[in-house]
Amino acid sequence: MYSPKIEETLVPVLYHTAKDRGIPMTRLVSILIGKALSSEALPISANVAMREFIARSQTQNATK
Repeated sequence: MYSPKIEETLVPVLYHTAKDRGIPMTRLVSILIGKALSSEALPISANVAMREFIARSQTQNATK
């Protein structure tokens, strides 16, 4: 699967924000990307994957 490189100047911002929130940086990135994409007009082919992401996020939040 394709894994895009994060802009280097954003890494410290993500690191310190995740550390402040007490969550892994990867989880912070997923949350932020998910929020951004949920406000976008997505192509039909992406809607199924987005619904799966939302469902999994809700399940993970419910178990905390």
